[in-house]
Amino acid sequence: MLLKGLHWLPVVARIRFKTMVLAYKAVNGTAPTYLQVLVRSHASAGALRSNYLDWPGGTAIAKS
Repeated sequence: MLLKGLHWLPVVARIRFKTMVLAYKAVNGTAPTYLQVLVRSHASAGALRSNYLDWPGGTAIAKS
């Protein structure tokens, strides 16, 4: 059903969808090898701001 619905998407939306599907597959290891080698995971150099926020309230409280 989803793929039939995609046939009627505007060309730009179809290109974006196809690109995102390929990126998702490359990250999760289901894309062809030549695409998987182009994708690297990103490791944060420091602590993220979200580590120190008490969600969902959003108040800044340092977690220990």
